[in-house]
Amino acid sequence: MSKNSHRFPWGIRIVMRAGKLQCYLTQSFSVLAHDKWQAGVSVPLAQTLSDCEGFLSGRYDVVSEEECYMRGAMP
Repeated sequence: MSKNSHRFPWGIRIVMRAGKLQCYLTQSFSVLAHDKWQAGVSVPLAQTLSDCEGFLSGRYDVVSEEECYMRGAMP
């Protein structure tokens, strides 16, 4: 659990984490790069699963939703 997790009630943390996870899973497809003017990113399955586990466990509680959107793998 992250060091800031205690600041929010459990239900609010779940909603915050779900929003971040949804943004993270929203990636630009490479086939749409010419329409979106943004190159697609491919994240290996193992990295995706590790990142998802991190969202659910609170590892990224201090990261904003905007930082999770269209970024590829998490740091």
